[in-house]
Amino acid sequence: MQTLSCNWLEALSVDGSLELLEDLSVVLADRGGRVGWYLYTCLRDRNWDALLGYNFDYVADWDVSQLMACRQIQALFAKAPFLPVKTDTEREAAAFSKFLESEASCLETNLFFRKLSSGDVLLHPDAARILYGAQRKIRRVLGTNVPRMEEFKFRFGPGATTRIKKTEATVQQKLADSLTCSERLARSPWLPEILRSLPHISLALSSKTGVYISDDSDEESYYETLEMTIEEGRLAFVPKNAMIHRGIDVQPTLNTLIQSGVGDWLANRIKVVGIDVRDQTPNQRCARVGSLTGLLSTIDLSSASDTVSTELVRFLLPEEWYSFLRSLTADVVYKDQDFRLSRFCSMGNGFTFPLESLIFWAISATACEGQADLVHVYGDDIIVPTNRFGEVVYGLRAAGFQVNWKKSYSSTPFRESCGSDYYAGFDIRPYYLDQDMTGETLFSMHNFFYRALDTELCEVILRRIPEPLRLFGPDGYGDGHLLGDWNPYTKRAFRRFGYGGVLFDTYCRLGRKTMSVYPGDWVSPLYSIYVRGESLTEVLAEETRFVLSLRTSTGLVSPWAQSKVDASTPIEFSKNGRPYWSLPGSEGYAKRSIYTHSR
Repeated sequence: MQTLSCNWLEALSVDGSLELLEDLSVVLADRGGRVGWYLYTCLRDRNWDALLGYNFDYVADWDVSQLMACRQIQALFAKAPFLPVKTDTEREAAAFSKFLESEASCLETNLFFRKLSSGDVLLHPDAARILYGAQRKIRRVLGTNVPRMEEFKFRFGPGATTRIKKTEATVQQKLADSLTCSERLARSPWLPEILRSLPHISLALSSKTGVYISDDSDEESYYETLEMTIEEGRLAFVPKNAMIHRGIDVQPTLNTLIQSGVGDWLANRIKVVGIDVRDQTPNQRCARVGSLTGLLSTIDLSSASDTVSTELVRFLLPEEWYSFLRSLTADVVYKDQDFRLSRFCSMGNGFTFPLESLIFWAISATACEGQADLVHVYGDDIIVPTNRFGEVVYGLRAAGFQVNWKKSYSSTPFRESCGSDYYAGFDIRPYYLDQDMTGETLFSMHNFFYRALDTELCEVILRRIPEPLRLFGPDGYGDGHLLGDWNPYTKRAFRRFGYGGVLFDTYCRLGRKTMSVYPGDWVSPLYSIYVRGESLTEVLAEETRFVLSLRTSTGLVSPWAQSKVDASTPIEFSKNGRPYWSLPGSEGYAKRSIYTHSR
């Protein structure tokens, strides 16, 4: 039996990981009855297709403990990256094939709505009622016109861009990188106004100071040139489960900045109709209610964000809003092949999630007229009254979406939404193993089963963790330690000064940071002030006129005015005077002591 070393982040081998999962599955199979032993047999025979493809029949009158055990067996393998089912190349090929299918679906939807707009086809009266009703709802939420650019708070997200890898994706890197944008954004009539609201960008990246003399005055003004490189997005794939990867559209740097700001505005705006894309709990609560009463149903869509077609968005949104959002998008390149996308946007775009949530809500709420207050949407996790389930499905299909029948539930005691699974009111969500089997993973898995009062599975896991690596502590402080009986300790200085609490030890990952070498780092504090929404009045300095120079074949040049922002001092410095900035991810780990009054 392979055990971990005394390194918390060191992983078991593939064979060692499968051996542990098989030990857990034996215990679960004994609880799971006939289905449990069938799944274990698939595991023993390494019949991964049968194990991962097994569909649970929730119509059957399940014993809840048996159902939980059977689902847990499957969940241990469904997302395991080390599972020898398919290679990364095969998973990426499967994801690319799905991308092509989604594009074909969007193309078909686009052709339909183009014919509809030209009068070549007519909608069925039921479809017309839902789609035109959804159109009216969206217009009432967004308004006819796009707000002034000053109302948006443009910001960088945490993800990669076409020039910067995820592991290096810091604000400082993005400010220092050459400014890139898609061709649509470069030609957008909103771009000059957007850039006027981003003084930190212009100051960090502008160059070539000169003199500008206006036509109606002899006064001289200074100007600077802001050079931008035009390039499209990049189609990339990230791990999703053991069978297939997930596709994302990696966007150019300036596109990501603007998309995230627009996404924030949309997220705040759609809260007026009860859609909160920052809070999953309403959907989770409704899933439980639906599993108990049957009055609410859950709907999941296949490739939801990848099937939001361009012409559907043109049909549903006000004309100015469509043009504005469209100008912020990019087509993609994959393996030197250019794709002019039929979809409007996808994951990787900062406003995709709130936009698709708004569209799904509008369609569902219109189909549930009179019961719209029972509709809850979080991305493509849709909850509707069961007596309107068919109408909502009909409306979604009329808009070009495909319902995922394997994850949509209306007639059984099971409901699933936003990471919560309920059967007849019982929470039966299993532990999904989605990373290599390190000490960190085993601690997390152990604590999951400990919270579920499953000491038998905890013991199976503990046997793989060497004694010197085991740290025990109380719940509520993360999974850097194991839950269980723990021995609090204190320090003499604490007792001397009257501290009544105690200490326990836990592991934590160490953050990554890099020493700055970029000439634009001085402007990073100004970006922070802008994102926090504070006034720049006190830091504005001399006015400067800039010229935006786009590297295009047409030599497009667009003049715009902006104010120059004074330099500010970074906070953390190295010994030689260079500032440090945090990087995504972590490197290594350390043991830390936590002071608490918990016992």
